Amino acid sequence: MLTRKAESNPVFPEISGESESNEQQKIQNVVLVWLDDNIETNSEDSQNTLTKLQQIVNNVQTFTDNDQCIEFIISMTDNRVFLITSGAIARNIVPCVHDISQLNSFLIFCANKEYHEQWAKDWPKIRGVFTDIKLVCDILKNAARECEKNAISMSFVTSDKRPDQLPASFMYTQLIKETLLRIQFEECHIREYFDYCRKLFANNKVQLDTI
Repeated sequence: MLTRKAESNPVFPEISGESESNEQQKIQNVVLVWLDDNIETNSEDSQNTLTKLQQIVNNVQTFTDNDQCIEFIISMTDNRVFLITSGAIARNIVPCVHDISQLNSFLIFCANKEYHEQWAKDWPKIRGVFTDIKLVCDILKNAARECEKNAISMSFVTSDKRPDQLPASFMYTQLIKETLLRIQFEECHIREYFDYCRKLFANNKVQLDTI
């Protein structure tokens, strides 16, 4: 537990319904988009699938309309997008979104595996055609981990470097670390943090159970 006294108390930002999705996107640089015109958010089957996907990526956005889905992907300027959809929809939407830089990978989840594999092999961003949600999650987990790993920048600083010659990002990191080490967290701060997390992950049962 951090024990040093700070001059000011930590403040957790308020999360409204409109900003909740944006706050989630800041936590991870990966967004999972699930496009399917048969999604029923209240059905048990859809909820079970959504829960499995949220175990891999917290921010899962569902769409039933192709145009709205494409607009959302284009709007993701700071995130990498993984797209899951059925084979029938995929055949229509892949040519429209494949070259969008924000789109990292495309996963097709459908029953007719052999048929859709024939045309899918011509599109490099398609990771595969799957009939089992577990396989989808396995591929997605590896792809998301790879994407997160690539987003982490690393720099090496030699011991003979003067402070004014260090990279600005390194100095900012050191300042943040020193600030956190000086904060004395009290019980009320812990409760505020948990409340903040519950609002942030309001739609993710997996994370809520962890909290």
